[in-house]
Amino acid sequence: MINIHEILKGYGLEIPTDKKAEFDKALSENYKTVAEVEKINEKLSKEISDHKETKSTLDTTINDFEELKKTNASKEDWESKYNALVEENKRKAEEREKKELELKTRADFDNYFAEQNKEWSNPMIADGYFYKYKEAIVLEENKNKTTGDILHTMTKDDATAFKVAQPEVKLKGATGGIDNKDVSTMPTIF
Repeated sequence: MINIHEILKGYGLEIPTDKKAEFDKALSENYKTVAEVEKINEKLSKEISDHKETKSTLDTTINDFEELKKTNASKEDWESKYNALVEENKRKAEEREKKELELKTRADFDNYFAEQNKEWSNPMIADGYFYKYKEAIVLEENKNKTTGDILHTMTKDDATAFKVAQPEVKLKGATGGIDNKDVSTMPTIF
C-alpha cells in the first residue's frame, strides 16, 4: 500500500509539514483503506451467515417441538429433545470459540508482519509459517514469549520468505539510455 503523502506528491501536491498531523487525523476519521473495508465486509458477511444459521436452527427446533406437541409426546421424549439441544448448543459454542481463537491468532500473526513492513513472497509461505506459529504458541518454552519474539525467531533466517525491494543498479559511466542521446548520431546495426 502506498502512503497517501506519496500519492499526493505523485500529483504535484504536498501537505506542509506543520499540517501533516492534522491532515492524517482528518483522513483516518473520514476514510478507510480498501483492506479495512474488505475486513468490515468480511466481518458483516460472517455475522449475516451466523444469523441465518441461528434462524434456521431455531426454525428446525420449533418444528421439532411442534411435532412433539402434535403427537402428545411423553415427558421422556421432551427431556431427550431438550438434552439433545443443550448438547448441540454446547458443541456449537465450542466450535465458535475455536474459530474466534483461530481468527485472533491469524490477526496477531498478520499484524506483526504488517508492523514490520514485511510482505510475504508467496501466500503459501505465509500459511505455512502461520501453522508453525500456531504449534509454537502452545509450547511450554514459548509461554512467556511475545508474538514478535516467536515470529522473529521463526523467520529471521529465511531469506526467501519475504519480498525484498530491488535496489536500482547504476553502473559507473552509464548514461540514461536512448532518451539522452541524439538518435541521428547512433550507428546503424543492420
